[in-house]
Amino acid sequence: MKIGIIGATGKLGSILTKKLAIDGEDVTAIVRHPERLNSRKNIHILNKDLFDLKPEDVQIFDVVISTYGPSVDKPQQLVDAMQHLADIFSEQKIKLVVTGGVGPLYLDNSKNLRVADSTDVPKPFVALAKAEAKSFDILKQAYNVDWLYFAPAFELSTNRASALEYVISGDVLRFADDGTSSLSYELYADAIVNLIQTKPSISHEIISVSEK
Repeated sequence: MKIGIIGATGKLGSILTKKLAIDGEDVTAIVRHPERLNSRKNIHILNKDLFDLKPEDVQIFDVVISTYGPSVDKPQQLVDAMQHLADIFSEQKIKLVVTGGVGPLYLDNSKNLRVADSTDVPKPFVALAKAEAKSFDILKQAYNVDWLYFAPAFELSTNRASALEYVISGDVLRFADDGTSSLSYELYADAIVNLIQTKPSISHEIISVSEK
């Protein structure tokens, strides 16, 4: 597959880029600063900002993965980015895979309350969680876009040793027996790569990933 990765120099983006290239996929890093790539081996480069992407820039791909994530103090950029992606992928035969946040996930199976609306979200992250939910709602309404939305556990870690298996729980945030919700970037990337490669027909779903 021809796969473009927006944000390929970030924590998750760099892992996805490496894994997909190793698997033999035709990978293109879509980045503002190509000099920050950990490796350029077996990957192409599109030196462009997400907000400057046009429909013709993505037409060559089978799948585009957006790992875009603004800083916590700029939540509106997340909403603006999603609207831009929804616009340029409209009516295109390209799967848009968005790696978002936990904001749009429900807290339990009753599905009465989303994380973004919970009073348990730490104050510094409230605006970002609400922006995550709003951006997902934009994507959900993009009926002419072939999309998937991945959401991680509440806590993302660079420590792979914490767990070796992941579990998918749809649009509900999963908690372990001890009340924690955690996931490593490596496992998160494993889940995304596996689903893209083995179930390419899945579309218009929100997928939550956490440690097993």
